[in-house]
Amino acid sequence: MQIHAVCNIVSMLKGPSAIIDVGAHHGAYAILLGHVVRHRKGRVIAVEPNPESFEILMKNVRLNGLEDVVICEPVAVSDSPGLMNISMQGGESHITLSMTDISTPVEVVTLASILEKHSIEALDLLLIDVEGAELPVLRSFPWQTATVGTLFCELHP
Repeated sequence: MQIHAVCNIVSMLKGPSAIIDVGAHHGAYAILLGHVVRHRKGRVIAVEPNPESFEILMKNVRLNGLEDVVICEPVAVSDSPGLMNISMQGGESHITLSMTDISTPVEVVTLASILEKHSIEALDLLLIDVEGAELPVLRSFPWQTATVGTLFCELHP
């Protein structure tokens, strides 16, 4: 994702904001957004399934004093809940269909379940950067019952 585009989106946020960052990685956007919405009583849900990246995300949130604003979820998002294997090659993570020596099973949830868990009916911003798994993530959103003000999705063909 491009930082200048996210900054433009941030400048449009008004009042308390609900934001979900799917594929938060180390938290660059979640932390930026957390600082912006902190004083507006907003919150950011940062979703990152890679255990190594999740630990760095949590550390970065703590270092920025945003534990009360940025809520970290160590799960993957897709259109059906369950378990999924995440391949950990070359410092990046990707969904894999089979277990390998360098894959890790992770819990999979839907965006609908995240919204329900955190009592969110309307998102101001939904960020998606999931390395090719965009369509299942989008399918998991409850479009009939919830709204998104801005959707920012990095696509991988």
